[in-house]
Amino acid sequence: MKAAWKATRSRLQTKLDKLRTIGAIYPNYVQIVATADSGIKTLADLKGKSLSVGAPNRNRINSRAILGAAG
Repeated sequence: MKAAWKATRSRLQTKLDKLRTIGAIYPNYVQIVATADSGIKTLADLKGKSLSVGAPNRNRINSRAILGAAG
C-alpha cells in the first residue's frame, strides 16, 4: 500500500492519493491435520513434534504466526 500511495513502483504512473482501503482478493485458509492415534488434540500438543508446513513462502509465514500465537 505504501508503494501505491507514493507511486514508487515502476508500473505506477501517478500517485494514488485517494486510496483508502485494500481488501483481500482471496481467503487464505490454514488446515492443521494429525492422525487420530497421534494423541494431538490441541496446538499445544504439537510442541516438540516434527511438522511439515508445506511450501516455504506463505505457508511457513502463516505457520509461524499461528504456532507463535499458540505459544
